[in-house]
Amino acid sequence: GITNVSVSAQVANMVSDTAKPSDTPIEAPTTHDVLFGRGGMTNGHPGNRRFRDIIALHRPDYINASKMDKPNVARRIVRAIRQG
Repeated sequence: GITNVSVSAQVANMVSDTAKPSDTPIEAPTTHDVLFGRGGMTNGHPGNRRFRDIIALHRPDYINASKMDKPNVARRIVRAIRQG
Protein backbone atom coordinates (compact mmCIF):
# COMPACT_ATOMS: atom_id res chain seq x y z
CA GLY A 1 0.00 0.00 0.00
CA ILE A 2 0.83 3.67 -0.14
CA THR A 3 2.51 5.13 2.92
CA ASN A 4 3.05 8.67 4.06
CA VAL A 5 6.69 8.24 3.10
CA SER A 6 5.90 7.61 -0.57
CA VAL A 7 3.51 10.57 -0.74
CA SER A 8 6.12 12.70 1.03
CA ALA A 9 8.83 11.50 -1.33
CA GLN A 10 6.81 12.42 -4.42
CA VAL A 11 6.06 15.84 -2.98
CA ALA A 12 9.72 16.39 -2.05
CA ASN A 13 10.75 15.45 -5.60
CA MET A 14 8.17 17.81 -7.03
CA VAL A 15 9.30 20.67 -4.77
CA SER A 16 12.91 20.16 -5.80
CA ASP A 17 11.90 19.94 -9.49
CA THR A 18 9.83 23.13 -9.46
CA ALA A 19 11.74 25.36 -7.06
CA LYS A 20 15.12 26.82 -7.86
CA PRO A 21 17.36 26.04 -4.87
CA SER A 22 19.03 28.94 -3.14
CA ASP A 23 22.77 29.06 -2.55
CA THR A 24 22.20 31.14 0.58
CA PRO A 25 21.86 29.17 3.82
CA ILE A 26 18.86 30.01 5.99
CA GLU A 27 20.22 31.01 9.39
CA ALA A 28 16.88 31.10 11.20
CA PRO A 29 14.23 28.80 9.64
CA THR A 30 10.66 30.01 10.10
CA THR A 31 7.67 27.89 11.06
CA HIS A 32 6.84 27.56 7.34
CA ASP A 33 10.22 26.15 6.30
CA VAL A 34 10.51 22.39 5.79
CA LEU A 35 13.88 21.09 6.89
CA PHE A 36 15.42 18.07 5.20
CA GLY A 37 17.43 15.66 7.27
CA ARG A 38 17.02 12.93 9.82
CA GLY A 39 16.37 12.92 13.51
CA GLY A 40 14.57 14.86 16.17
CA MET A 41 15.63 18.35 15.13
CA THR A 42 13.94 18.13 11.74
CA ASN A 43 11.04 15.95 12.95
CA GLY A 44 10.14 18.41 15.70
CA HIS A 45 10.48 21.56 13.59
CA PRO A 46 7.09 23.32 13.21
CA GLY A 47 7.40 23.49 9.42
CA ASN A 48 7.99 19.75 9.24
CA ARG A 49 5.03 19.03 11.52
CA ARG A 50 2.90 21.25 9.28
CA PHE A 51 4.25 19.39 6.22
CA ARG A 52 3.23 16.03 7.74
CA ASP A 53 -0.23 17.42 8.60
CA ILE A 54 -0.72 18.59 5.01
CA ILE A 55 0.44 15.19 3.71
CA ALA A 56 -2.01 13.43 6.05
CA LEU A 57 -4.84 15.69 4.89
CA HIS A 58 -4.24 14.85 1.22
CA ARG A 59 -3.29 11.19 1.71
CA PRO A 60 -6.79 9.79 0.97
CA ASP A 61 -6.93 11.76 -2.32
CA TYR A 62 -3.49 10.44 -3.26
CA ILE A 63 -4.35 6.84 -2.41
CA ASN A 64 -7.58 6.98 -4.42
CA ALA A 65 -6.04 8.81 -7.39
CA SER A 66 -5.12 7.02 -10.58
CA LYS A 67 -1.45 6.78 -11.46
CA MET A 68 -1.97 9.62 -13.94
CA ASP A 69 -3.66 11.86 -11.34
CA LYS A 70 -1.16 11.30 -8.49
CA PRO A 71 1.13 14.11 -9.75
CA ASN A 72 -1.86 16.49 -9.67
CA VAL A 73 -2.49 15.61 -6.03
CA ALA A 74 1.21 16.14 -5.30
CA ARG A 75 1.02 19.58 -6.99
CA ARG A 76 -1.91 20.53 -4.75
CA ILE A 77 0.17 19.53 -1.74
CA VAL A 78 3.13 21.60 -2.92
CA ARG A 79 0.81 24.57 -3.50
CA ALA A 80 -0.62 24.20 0.03
CA ILE A 81 2.88 24.08 1.51
CA ARG A 82 4.02 27.15 -0.43
CA GLN A 83 0.91 29.17 0.44
CA GLY A 84 1.62 28.84 4.13
